[in-house]
Amino acid sequence: MFFPPSKSDLIKCLPLEEKEIHASPKNFDCEVLDGAAIVHFITPDTTKTTFQDYAKKSFIPYLETTLKNCDRVDIVFDRYNEDSIKSAVREKRGSGIRFKVQAKGKLPTKWSDFLLVNENKEELFQFLAKEIESHKFEEHKEVLVTFGSKVLTVNAPKMQTCSHEEADSRIFIHIMESLDEGNNCILVRTVDTD
Repeated sequence: MFFPPSKSDLIKCLPLEEKEIHASPKNFDCEVLDGAAIVHFITPDTTKTTFQDYAKKSFIPYLETTLKNCDRVDIVFDRYNEDSIKSAVREKRGSGIRFKVQAKGKLPTKWSDFLLVNENKEELFQFLAKEIESHKFEEHKEVLVTFGSKVLTVNAPKMQTCSHEEADSRIFIHIMESLDEGNNCILVRTVDTD
């Protein structure tokens, strides 16, 4: 089995047409976002904030800003399987304190420590997915967000389930589905957080 030396080499597997690119576009049909990356760089004010405040005042407004430049946003979260090869890597990074993620629950004071615990992240990602699904986005804007192996949709057609663990793999599924839906200009934003 051949594994490409870097993630960017996987782009060769996509059925993309060869086109001259003269300049980077300002608008895209679709943006596919690594949800964990957003959680890591939108650090909340943990002194006065609940999980619901974080979702409604930080995370969802970020998505609404993103939707100003496109008509569709896909938010893809990692899954945390206990029998995964990657779980050993995560354990080496250390551990934080286990928190219960609830709408009215106060955010932990040490956000980075909170994000070291897989169960915390998994609950947070599912909580955010449900908050996104219940939010009223503009009618013509499509939002798709992973929820475990399912995909929740807002103003968008249903999407197949995806059992991949890594957001990086799941992103490719979302890109392929977006291309199938007729989107041609797709921006992917991801960073390695695990």
